[in-house]
Amino acid sequence: MWSEDTDGEIVAQTWAWRGKKGELTFDSLESLEGRVLSAHWQKACITAGEQIKTHAPDVTALHIGKGGKTPDDLSQVFNAANSPAIPCDYNGYRDSENQIVVWRR
Repeated sequence: MWSEDTDGEIVAQTWAWRGKKGELTFDSLESLEGRVLSAHWQKACITAGEQIKTHAPDVTALHIGKGGKTPDDLSQVFNAANSPAIPCDYNGYRDSENQIVVWRR
């Protein structure tokens, strides 16, 4: 998933993966310096969560990895994941060893 500005430049992106228990995880939230504020990420995550709840009944939760460039202050908005999602079919490097939860069914 990514976001482009009016000139078509990618200014923000995340890699999303599914967990073994049906979670959807945004591995980390990354953007060009100063282009996306934490408040924008917060709104985007809440909106994504609402859409997923409505349109993807097989998704059990929305998690966000705390590594990479994920804004630290999102940990004050969303709760820590007591049981972080584990990728279904990936064993390599990821920024989501520690996670926060946007919502859970």
